[in-house]
Amino acid sequence: MVKKRKIILPEKPEVLNRLQKKVSEYQNRLMKKNSSDNPAALYSTLTGYKAVIAKRLIQRGQVDTYVLSKELQEEYGFIDFRAFNDAAGVIEDYCRTGGKNVRKGTGF
Repeated sequence: MVKKRKIILPEKPEVLNRLQKKVSEYQNRLMKKNSSDNPAALYSTLTGYKAVIAKRLIQRGQVDTYVLSKELQEEYGFIDFRAFNDAAGVIEDYCRTGGKNVRKGTGF
């Protein structure tokens, strides 16, 4: 089950800039892994979910993770709840602390 949380983009230009760079990084990683024509397989990974959540956050200024998970589930037919929740936690931490609680990442 997806944890219900609302992620709000802070009104700090440096956070927006860093988040935009992270989206590019995530998309580059996904392009390298793209060995399939199935977008669901590509985006149902931790990196894929982080890319989708961060991009939506940049576009709208906030993300209701529960609503987004339902949209993805409807579009692709399934969702990896654990990976999605982990991805949402990473993006939320980037917004709240600048990534102080993110482990094993490339940094924010």
